[in-house]
Amino acid sequence: MRDLKVIVLALIGLIQVGIVLANRKVLTGGTIIAYDEDTRLPKVVRAGALVVKDDRIDQILEEISPNATWPHGTDVIDCKDKIITPGFVDTHRHGWQTVFKTMASNTTLSEYAVRYGAPTSQQLFSPDDVYISQKVGILEALNAGTTTILDHAHHTWTREHAVAGYNASIDSGGRIYFAYAIQNFPGFSIQEHLNHWSELNSGEAQNLTKLVMAYDSFTDNPYSKDTQDTVKLAK
Repeated sequence: MRDLKVIVLALIGLIQVGIVLANRKVLTGGTIIAYDEDTRLPKVVRAGALVVKDDRIDQILEEISPNATWPHGTDVIDCKDKIITPGFVDTHRHGWQTVFKTMASNTTLSEYAVRYGAPTSQQLFSPDDVYISQKVGILEALNAGTTTILDHAHHTWTREHAVAGYNASIDSGGRIYFAYAIQNFPGFSIQEHLNHWSELNSGEAQNLTKLVMAYDSFTDNPYSKDTQDTVKLAK
């Protein structure tokens, strides 16, 4: 019985090792855009490989043999004719406005605010419209190589519109910082926004989407109760 137990434990150990090795990925055949720590400039690696362990880049091999072998269980991904590059970070996006793309490129900032800004769009967008536009915009960004987005979500005209954009961000699977805009709208005041934000924030963590905050009224009234309450909640 003792020998059988040892055999069983050994098998369990082999299974665990297999699971660990299965979390190793090697990207080969592609053009790697790396970074040279000495020159602090981009470095192009054309005949190498990028090794990923779990969810982290483990190393970049600058040159590998065409007949290179890898540990058992390694997932080798052929990236021939592809570019392997760090993901882009979009620090300011209004995903819900994706539906307006190509329409506002030749407008001034003031024209943009009147034609495509939140006050005008509030009358035109249903929560479903917000959801679709937000999700499509994020998926397009992911497809283009953007891996992290700070979304300045100023479609928070009602609770339903705010939730629609938040849910679209979660459902996209992207790494989204959803900056819920705290603002005044008829029937949905700043104080109500703060309460709603707190309700959403009290829920469970939502995959890669993080609930954060946006506030544009500091210069209008920096010492008002609304501003002070917003700062207090943010802290």
